[in-house]
Amino acid sequence: MTATGAYVLLSLHPKSDRTWYQPLADATGAHINDERIYQLLPVCDVFVATYSSIVAQAIALHKPSIVIDFYELEYPLYAGAPGVKVLRDREQFLPALKMLLTDPLLYQKHVDAQKLHGTDWALLDGKNTERVIAVAEELIRKHPPAR
Repeated sequence: MTATGAYVLLSLHPKSDRTWYQPLADATGAHINDERIYQLLPVCDVFVATYSSIVAQAIALHKPSIVIDFYELEYPLYAGAPGVKVLRDREQFLPALKMLLTDPLLYQKHVDAQKLHGTDWALLDGKNTERVIAVAEELIRKHPPAR
């Protein structure tokens, strides 16, 4: 990713050992950030991940994304998702990323698709807990626990 000239921020999974990844990041010029991805995603221009649930949040935030599937798992999760390109061929990754970073029309096309359909993927209104509680209460009303 750094070969594109972009400033690359890495967000490690919370259970990852930073000491293992730091030399790799240093060798490539990437930067490991200690903040959680939820805080970094809003400031990113492009999001690159595997089949992470965070891709849905990137869509809702109108962040064009590349899902890498180099093991060809072919999960249907993000197939056809707005503003998301699923790549299975390593050779296509760098050209696709460069294109996304340097072609403003392509970038805007992804953003526009995400603006139209982003809320189909995630609601980032701060009311997730309220919705979960409402569903739980509804289920309890419909199916009260046995006494």
